[in-house]
Amino acid sequence: MPLRALYTGFLALGFCFFSMFPTVWAQDLTSVAGATAAAMANTMLTDTNTWAATNNPAGLPWNSKAGIAVAYRNAFLVENLGTRSIAGVLPFGNSAFGINIQSFGYQQYLSNRLGLAYGLRLGEKTSIGAQIYYHSLTLDEMYGSTRFWTIGLGARFNASKKLTLGAHVLNANEAALTDYQSERTPARLAAGMAYAWSAKLRMTAEVQQVSGQQGGIRAGLEYAPVRSLVLRCGGGTGPALFSFGFGWRVKFLDIDVATHYHNVLGFSPQVSIAWIQGRK
Repeated sequence: MPLRALYTGFLALGFCFFSMFPTVWAQDLTSVAGATAAAMANTMLTDTNTWAATNNPAGLPWNSKAGIAVAYRNAFLVENLGTRSIAGVLPFGNSAFGINIQSFGYQQYLSNRLGLAYGLRLGEKTSIGAQIYYHSLTLDEMYGSTRFWTIGLGARFNASKKLTLGAHVLNANEAALTDYQSERTPARLAAGMAYAWSAKLRMTAEVQQVSGQQGGIRAGLEYAPVRSLVLRCGGGTGPALFSFGFGWRVKFLDIDVATHYHNVLGFSPQVSIAWIQGRK
């Protein structure tokens, strides 16, 4: 498919997706995108799918085909706490470019994030990546709005045929949010691994730390009883989290469904759909 046609399709898909809802909402600055990661307690550092454009750009250059993905998440089934996400990947030899858009909020708290990402393979085992984000945060008329930039950096290493390591820092510059008391955006630092026990079973584990919050440990499990179906679950601390979901692969489409569960606030369901160019 020509590059111009691919980008035209991506923009059209993005317009249609955001037009499905009455309000453009934004997300938390340190959120993870895609139901694949959500089902495994947001452990995503070693993933090489389209959502690597958001979750860890070091995963982008392992994609051999272009792809586009969309997702919707509803936090705790509260009407105004919805997150919409779009991601795209376009490979070029041993590198790849990515784009991602995320949106969360409601009329009194409206925030949007647009990001560009780039990943580069350094040989057969190692890759690195970088992201740059433009943020827009709008409160009600009394408080106005603000704009700022943040950056992200990532790395991925294939330690063996079964073990993969990953690391990612988001909002590494901790950009100034307001002049009041020098308030800054939170940074997230994460490091983790994925271990493939077999062709059907994979385990993930990560340590995450968001500035100003308690650190946490998370783990996930993925089992594919058949090629077209994947079952996932996960859990972790900081805060306490339990998650589960499944994925369905249909030719050039990946359809994933997941939910997080909080023992006080309840369920946060998410669904995502990814298109992979030319996959059969």
